[in-house]
Amino acid sequence: MIRSFEKFRILLYLPSAPEMDSVMVHFRRYPDIETEGVIHVSELFNLLADDDFDLVIAAIDGAAPENKHLIQEVRKIRRSIPVVVISSAAEPERILDSLRQGALDYLIRPLDEEKVHSILNNYRQDFHDSRLIARMDRFIEKKMVRMTIPTDVNLLPHIAQRITDDIFDTAIFEDSLRYNLNLAIFECLSNALEHGNLEVTYEEKTENIQLGNYLDKLRLRSSQEPFRNRKIRVKYFLNEEGVRISIRDEGAGFDVRGYTEKTGQKSNEDFHGRGLLLAMNMVSSLTFNSRGNEVILKLNRDKSAD
Repeated sequence: MIRSFEKFRILLYLPSAPEMDSVMVHFRRYPDIETEGVIHVSELFNLLADDDFDLVIAAIDGAAPENKHLIQEVRKIRRSIPVVVISSAAEPERILDSLRQGALDYLIRPLDEEKVHSILNNYRQDFHDSRLIARMDRFIEKKMVRMTIPTDVNLLPHIAQRITDDIFDTAIFEDSLRYNLNLAIFECLSNALEHGNLEVTYEEKTENIQLGNYLDKLRLRSSQEPFRNRKIRVKYFLNEEGVRISIRDEGAGFDVRGYTEKTGQKSNEDFHGRGLLLAMNMVSSLTFNSRGNEVILKLNRDKSAD
């Protein structure tokens, strides 16, 4: 299909026809946006395979298999496309799980005009700009980038996606590794924010997850002293051999030796505490500095996807 690059194209999946009608009214108000709406998940997958879109917005509710694995199925078809999840579920576990699976954002129903406007402002200009940047980045042989990130939990999935896209736009890696690297970066950023800058203990995290208010607690703490002015510093170096990513927080660090000795004993059933273990399996190597406030990820160009 020949498409106009002046249009920002969205594929919207909402299984409720009445909800689709009400939401589409908001999208039609934007002349530079073209939105295709579907109410069956099979239509979502078929259109995604056959057409060219810039963003997927998908409703994921309930325990049906097609909902549980929807993000992974979208990634199989179009690995690099950003996915925004809409859901009635507000539990922190569900939100974090969606972000871990590769969702770029998570919106809680109802999807009103204000939230639709927020989505469009966040994504459409970014992706218009990224098309031009990507064309130039493919000629780069070496690249060094430094970023200073505020302690804001809402930014993490966007930052992880931005870094991943920047790295893969250079065409150094096979696209099959994109999801692995994005997940590893997100987990390390989350660890730096939660346990580094905000000094959240595993006991505190367990308690607040069980109470269902973990994300609220993170947002509250990030607005308080001495945490609110702390930064996460990211540096990545890209060349023909691969990429090296450094993520440093301003926390007190942790017992690196004790952690590495316990990694083999960590249960896969634990909801938290497994993030760095996942990250280790997604990259060529993952190491810490001696203080424990900096993690270094390396992804070699010749690393094969699992």
